[in-house]
Amino acid sequence: MKTQTNRVAYLDMLKCLGMFIVVQGHIHPDYGWFSLPIHSYVIPLYFLLSGLTFRREKFPTFGAFAAHRAKTLLLPYAMFSVLTWIFWAAYNTILHNSVDLWGPLLQTLFAQGSGKFLVHNVPLWFIPCLFVIESMYYFIDKLSVRWNVLTCVICAFIGVWMITGPYSRILTLLPWSIESAFTAIIFYCAGNVLTKYHSLKQIEDIIIAKKWLAIASIVILTPILVYSAHWNGHISLGSDLLGRSPILFYVNAFVGIITIFLFSVLICNIKWENTIWKRIMDFHLFFGRNSFYIMATHVPVKGIIIVILAGLLHKSVVFVSYDYLCCALVFLATCAICSVLAILINKQKQIDHQRVENWKNK
Repeated sequence: MKTQTNRVAYLDMLKCLGMFIVVQGHIHPDYGWFSLPIHSYVIPLYFLLSGLTFRREKFPTFGAFAAHRAKTLLLPYAMFSVLTWIFWAAYNTILHNSVDLWGPLLQTLFAQGSGKFLVHNVPLWFIPCLFVIESMYYFIDKLSVRWNVLTCVICAFIGVWMITGPYSRILTLLPWSIESAFTAIIFYCAGNVLTKYHSLKQIEDIIIAKKWLAIASIVILTPILVYSAHWNGHISLGSDLLGRSPILFYVNAFVGIITIFLFSVLICNIKWENTIWKRIMDFHLFFGRNSFYIMATHVPVKGIIIVILAGLLHKSVVFVSYDYLCCALVFLATCAICSVLAILINKQKQIDHQRVENWKNK
């Protein structure tokens, strides 16, 4: 099932569900019975999704590849970081908050997810980290599949050592979250190796052909994930938190990825005859297609909504952040507003593209 030319619906659904989890996690700060399992795999999921679509043969040289990804990853990262910093700085200036205004802007160059960096828009750490992973993998991908996987496994061991070893205080402050890149490259590798053997369409066809096995797998794996994730504790790659056991971190991540992957393929192949459900499905796919913009804008948006809601209810910001009903309202409003922002960004991109085309045709 495809949403539009060259788009695979279940990938957009995966991005949508993953971004729902990310937004939820940045609204409610307490990781309980519901949050721990889903946050154990959400960031690894995005690295795996990026690996699914990596094709080294499109770029004859690393320079060409790096230039392309700098344009599509690093440039938007810098733009969103500066724009959200301007908003963050204005907000703190108006309220006369005693904070370092210029430090976070300079941290845009450092791009580290841990150590209380990028306080104006923490989720942006993911973008430079992904660039580091892809730059490493460009060379690793030249190896045979066996050596490819082995090299990425070794990198993962190095990453875990960097985070948990005796020099972790220094190594977890490396620029562009290099330690997280080493730790997470195995997920990128898994996604890319999978598509070396099966196309995205073939993967979908295999799952649909064995849908009852897929459903049974979801039923079996879900309680396993819930139990093991609760035992392992809070996971946050951006903050270099791997839980009690790094091994269980990887196991839970792959179990969660498999579960949500199967679910997304199955739900995208349901024939939605009802107009309302079809529209809901279309929104999910739209949300997934624009997950990059949602990721880059949801933190300042949810911050505004929490402050406004706290004022309307005459409650504290802390109360709104921990109350489940308030969190649900903030979540819905954040997703709605960020979706509108995504539409506006896409329209502006179309206008800019048309201007460039007009200039070329002169």
